[in-house]
This record gives sequence, C-alpha cells and structure tokens, in this order.
Amino acid sequence: MKPYEKPFYILLFSWMFSAFGFATMLPFLSIFLTEKYALTVSEVGIFFLLTAVLRSFFQIYSGEISDLIGRKNIMSYSQILRAVLISIAVICMKLEMQYMYVVSFLGLSYVCASMFQPVAQAALSDHLPLDSFIHGFSRIRVAGNFSWILGPIVAGYLAKISFETLFLVSGLFSLLGALLIQRQYIDIVKLNNKKTRPAIFTVLQDKIFIVFCLISFFLCITISQMFSTLSVYLSTYKKLDPTTIGYIFAINGFTVFIFQIPVSRYFTSKIKPLYGMSIGSLLYMSGYLGAGYADSIYAYAGILFCISFGEVFVMPLGQTSVAKLAPDKMIGRYMGFYAMTAVAGWSAGPYIGGKILEYFHFDFMIAWQVISLFAFSAAIGYLLLDIILKKRGSVRDM
Repeated sequence: MKPYEKPFYILLFSWMFSAFGFATMLPFLSIFLTEKYALTVSEVGIFFLLTAVLRSFFQIYSGEISDLIGRKNIMSYSQILRAVLISIAVICMKLEMQYMYVVSFLGLSYVCASMFQPVAQAALSDHLPLDSFIHGFSRIRVAGNFSWILGPIVAGYLAKISFETLFLVSGLFSLLGALLIQRQYIDIVKLNNKKTRPAIFTVLQDKIFIVFCLISFFLCITISQMFSTLSVYLSTYKKLDPTTIGYIFAINGFTVFIFQIPVSRYFTSKIKPLYGMSIGSLLYMSGYLGAGYADSIYAYAGILFCISFGEVFVMPLGQTSVAKLAPDKMIGRYMGFYAMTAVAGWSAGPYIGGKILEYFHFDFMIAWQVISLFAFSAAIGYLLLDIILKKRGSVRDM
C-alpha cells in the first residue's frame, strides 16, 4: 500500500480525531486537578504515576492481542470506552460527588486512550513496507498535530465555559475516531498461531531493544513535563489565563505540522535514527533548560518551539527504530513494549518533576536544570548505543 490509499487515510483521520480528543484534555488535566480539587503538583504526579501501571499493562497486551486477533476492534473499542468513562466522570462532577470518583474515571479514560496508539502504529506497519514506514508515519503525525494545533486553542475557550464541557468535547472526538475505524477499516494482519508463538516476555531477552527502551524512558521523563509541571508552572506561577496557555501549547502542534515531513525526508537519507534521536533529545534539554529563564509570552513560545522541534526528530525515528528491531509477526508486541516504556516515562515524569520542585523549594531555575538532565542522559545514551552496535558489527545497526 502506498501512503495515499484508502486504509492509510482511514488510519490518518481516526488518528487525527483521537489526537484532537487527547489534545483538548491533556494540557488542562493538571490545571483541572490543581484548581478544581486543590491537588499539589506532587499529588498530580502521583495520579499520572498510578495510571502508568495500568497503561503499561494494557499497552503491552493490546499490542500483543492485536497480533493474534487483529487491530480493528482494539482500536475502536478502546476509544469508545474512553468516551463512556469521560461521560461518567462529567456526571460525577455534575452530581458533586467526591473527587476520587472523578479522578478515577478520568484516570481510566486516560488508560483507554493509551491502548489506541501502539495498535494503530502496528496497523500502519501492516500496510506499509519498512522503507516507507517513516514517510507514512510522518504524514500521520502531521495530521495528528493539526489536531494539536487546534486542540489546545479550542480547549482554552472551553475551559472558560467549564471543564465539564471541555471533557465532553474530548470524549466526542474519540468516539468519532472509533466509529470511523469500526465502519471503514479492514484488517490485513495475518493472524498468528498462539501455540507456536513465543511467550510475551521473551522480548526481554532482546538486549539491544531493551537498552533502547531504557534510554527512551529517561527521555520521556523530560518530555512529560510539558503537560504537567510546565502547564501548572504557566498557570499557577506565571498567572497566564487558559486561553493564552492554549495558544502557547498550540505551537507544539503547529511546529510538527510544518516541519515533520521535511525533517523526516532529510534525516532518513542523511543521518541514522539513533543520531537523530540524540539531536532531538538535546533539543528537549535546551527547551526545558531555558524554561527557568523565560519571563515573557515570546520566551514561553520559544520554549515550546524548541521542545516541539525535538519531537519532530524523536517521535518518527523512535517508531521506525522499533519497526526495524521487531521480528516478523511481532510488530504489535514490540510497539506495545515501546509504548509501555514511553508511558512509564510520561507517567513517572510528573511525579519526579513535582518532587524535584519540592526538593528545591519551588526554585524553578534549578528545577528545570535538573529536569533537563534526563534528556541530556538520553542523548548520550543513544550515541553510546550506536557505538556499541558498530563495534559488534550488528546487522541491527540503525
């Protein structure tokens, strides 16, 4: 399949709807928890940390099960369930029930959202040959980040109406993505024989892949600060209103929308994936390092641009690396494990960021410097991994 045929566009638009649902909710979830229920930054971090356990489990097994039974139902039903759980959370808000009910249902909806992406990535690899994967994935990311341009801006206005309205719109777009997959997508994955398939945790024997995942885990600790520590920083400590924050975070989607395809075209032919991921890690480091010095709207915008340009490198090259590392008929399993690693970093990151802030008595200048070190360690790690692969003369040298 070429990246212009019907199955590709079905995945593209469902990804875009799903991304819009997520983009309206995620930038304001930490703000909602701190403003509505007076949770501290560390307590918000604990929320993300606890959901990480469930998200990790479901991401591993959603990828694995999709290898066995196909991708379609997992992609669609996970998004339908997310919309239902968000609706229940909104009902709990309206009934003024205890905050634990609201937080629990929102947390479960967050878990359901995490099941979609590794399976969608595996579905994309079903339709595209490996040498076309990064181009197809880049186009889908551009579509998804169009949602990340509009999502935070729309969410900024919706948050002024009410958080309940914001969450319902988020669930609605997840539902639209699910219905598109359910009605239009056709699986082509060849189902595997469960009896002849190695046990799921044999992936842990793949040392190169596990090292790659561990390095990515450190990077994700820094990445995750954008929608947790950074959003609370801008709202609570810099006193920016939700609309302004929405426009600032829209820079993330706009940057990827503009630069993803040109950068992907250049780096697939000029620089190896691990080098590209190291460059992206350094850009993340630079963005968060500059956060402590920012004191104006333009400076905040510059930080988001730097962080987002790092994403342009890291995201497609990470998925391409996994597609290269995965054995035949195990792409869903490997995508699931890689997604689990990212989720673990994304979920542990807010807690770690909160604890760093508390340790340094909310001295953001020092805290952002410490947080940026995780990205710096990832940049070094990717380069060292490339050196190891060269010395071994591995066929998996990427």
